[in-house]
Amino acid sequence: MSNVSSFDRVKIVLVGTSHPGNIGSAARAMKVMGFSRLALVAPRCEITDESYALATKATEIIDSIEVFETLDDVLSDVTVAFGASARIRGFDWQIEPPRSAAQRSSKVLVNQSAAHVAWVFGREDSGLSNDELSKCQFLMHIPTNPDYASLNVASAVQIACYEQRLALLDHREASDSEELASRQQYESLVSHFEQVMTHSGFHDPEKPMLTMMKLRHLLNKSSLTRAEVSLLRGFLSSIQSYDKADSHE
Repeated sequence: MSNVSSFDRVKIVLVGTSHPGNIGSAARAMKVMGFSRLALVAPRCEITDESYALATKATEIIDSIEVFETLDDVLSDVTVAFGASARIRGFDWQIEPPRSAAQRSSKVLVNQSAAHVAWVFGREDSGLSNDELSKCQFLMHIPTNPDYASLNVASAVQIACYEQRLALLDHREASDSEELASRQQYESLVSHFEQVMTHSGFHDPEKPMLTMMKLRHLLNKSSLTRAEVSLLRGFLSSIQSYDKADSHE
């Protein structure tokens, strides 16, 4: 698998974009660094002449934009997602600067030929919600000037794409045993945990989902491999089997 083909498996996702110009500027930032897959989630604006004007020679990216209703939809085929945040959140997030996030991403892309990576950027005025960030395995924070930390979304895309390009051009091979679990496997594990915890009474689905949010953070920090997810799901299945057997005695 060449590192050039890995570029085609990187997706830039803009959530709730409200300014047409930012769509065009993001497309231009992507093409300069060799990326072409741009997706919008529930955009709050239309693609306009301004979008094309600011895209300059990257108009083909605008023409091929995919639009999704929810973040879950756009991440359905993604192995690893990085959620961008302008501020450090109150939860125990696993936060990485763009460089280390790009290195992690490149390791996945180079060593897993079917893997896809998404860099997710939020709304111009409020960024990504905690719920949206929890759907990403990692949180990416660009360390800007604390006295003026505001960064245009297209500028953030440019930084991420630059770091991703450098990392892909200077990748290091990893062993197959280190393959990270896909996002689909990760979500299935979260659902499995929720079933077991709800049945045991540890988690009440009628109450706010703080427990599940904390569980997601815990699993995200662990960077689980495919083998580790299989081990945990086997453990959860054994609990369910034991509970069924015990109920019939």
